[in-house]
Amino acid sequence: MDELGGTSPLQLLQDDFESSDQEIRLKALKRVKLVADVLGPEVTRSELIPFINTIVEDDDEILLALAEALGQLVPAVGGPGHAALLLPSLENLAAMEETVVRDKAVESACMVIGLMQGGQQEVADMVTRLSTGDWFTAKVSACGLFTAAYKHISEHDQRTLLRAQFDVLAKDTDTPMVRRAVASNVGNFAGVVEGHLLLSDVVPVFEALASDDQDNVRLLAVEQAGKVAKALVDQQLEDECASHIVPVIKRAVEDRSWRVRCAMARGFANAAHAVGPKLTTVELLPCLTSLLQDHETEVRAAMIKDISSFVDLVGPSTFASQVMPYVLALLQDVNLNVRIALSNACMKLAPKLGQEHTMTHILPMLLAFLRDESSEVRLHILLQLDGLAEWMPAMAEQVLPLVLELGQDIIWRVRRAVMVSVPLLTERMGVNYFEENLLELYLQAYRDSVNEVRVGASEGLQRLCKVCGADWLQEKVLPRIHGFYDESTFYLIRIAILNALKKLANGEGSAASVLVGDVLQLVLRGAHDSIPNVRFTAVRALQEMAPHLDAGAVDSQVRPCLTELMQSDPDDDVKFFSAQALESIR
Repeated sequence: MDELGGTSPLQLLQDDFESSDQEIRLKALKRVKLVADVLGPEVTRSELIPFINTIVEDDDEILLALAEALGQLVPAVGGPGHAALLLPSLENLAAMEETVVRDKAVESACMVIGLMQGGQQEVADMVTRLSTGDWFTAKVSACGLFTAAYKHISEHDQRTLLRAQFDVLAKDTDTPMVRRAVASNVGNFAGVVEGHLLLSDVVPVFEALASDDQDNVRLLAVEQAGKVAKALVDQQLEDECASHIVPVIKRAVEDRSWRVRCAMARGFANAAHAVGPKLTTVELLPCLTSLLQDHETEVRAAMIKDISSFVDLVGPSTFASQVMPYVLALLQDVNLNVRIALSNACMKLAPKLGQEHTMTHILPMLLAFLRDESSEVRLHILLQLDGLAEWMPAMAEQVLPLVLELGQDIIWRVRRAVMVSVPLLTERMGVNYFEENLLELYLQAYRDSVNEVRVGASEGLQRLCKVCGADWLQEKVLPRIHGFYDESTFYLIRIAILNALKKLANGEGSAASVLVGDVLQLVLRGAHDSIPNVRFTAVRALQEMAPHLDAGAVDSQVRPCLTELMQSDPDDDVKFFSAQALESIR
């Protein structure tokens, strides 16, 4: 064992734990793994773990750190064969009052159990003690351990006991918090229980929780419908899934509590995918349309969020005929959150529905959203236009005039989104369309009053170069940008232009070599600007451009410019960056 000044690492750790300073004790805990690695597995098992088991602490932050550290000590105690030594401390932490401490202890215990070899009795006993504890805190933690414990334990009687304990906790009429914990974990537990036992022991628990008197229990249970359904289907129990899970879903959709309906809406896509296309088409589509028409906005917004996934289940034609009318009705929804959710869904639907349905159903939605009074809705559409790129030529006549109009929007984020979309539109519509319809809008963005809009335009310049070609850009775009630079009275515009041109010159391929000469001349001018910020922006640009320039240009133009600035510029920052740039290009 390593000694530190005659004191062992364990003794140092113990001394720190005797400190009254909470920070010292916390730092000590955070190096427990390091101490264990130094001590070696044997000493860790015989001395460090017993010491950890004696720790009495009332500070939640320290207990949380301890719970986290224990989950990382399996290799330090000698590997999976000795991992059971970590369970006693984790069991104590799992019964603590503070929720975050218990949750971390359960998480670490599940990690340890998942790595263990042997120790099945220790795991079973731990879960039993927590399940039968006097306080609800221990019972709640036990609920989070059933899945890991059941997977680890193979003995028949012990598994039977675990299922029985799970059932008892689900029927804890005195403490809704325990039933909530069971409801939160019933889906994962269903995934590890054998088929016939799943049907006899776990599904009834799920059904009971989904009809609990407390809505905060029901909502957690119905969110697990997808996991329970998947467990049944994975065990070839499709008919039982139809007879047990589908009725639960239908009841949840009509639940008197909007919170339960909202939970069902959030989990509806998972449940539908679990039960499969046939049951979804026959049994669940009416439930889906009911949720889309729910009188609570949160329910409608939750349901529309994953609506595109149902195209995969029922097919484009069925979706278009049976679901799309209810989706389109939400265009008139007065609630902004619903329209935002619908705008996101709209862009996800298009690639799945195909061109015919997109032109018939999605295009009207798109046009409405681009005119929406909310900038959030307009922004969501613009930022996802790439999802419609395939069909942009077909809808350009109707969509692009609105996009051009939004380039002048009063909201700067909308204007920036338009600038970001310009290269995409150019790729789809071609150089001629860009020159005739988008070029002027794009160029004016370099003089926008908001820097983020200018940056948005500059970020697309390199992509435009790839689409339009360096020669075209040199003829049509660079002279205009140079003109903006000359006319600018606002130094931030000049900085934005320098940054844009720097990216262009630093690109790969022949295009950059064609343009680098023009770019260099403007950057050299920027190095002598009256504003220091512009000068050191130019200096940085020269530093980054140097590897892309031929040696003659570096020696005759770049190096003399940087040397002059380093020696005589009145601004210290400019001198510093100039010296740094010179050093890097030597």
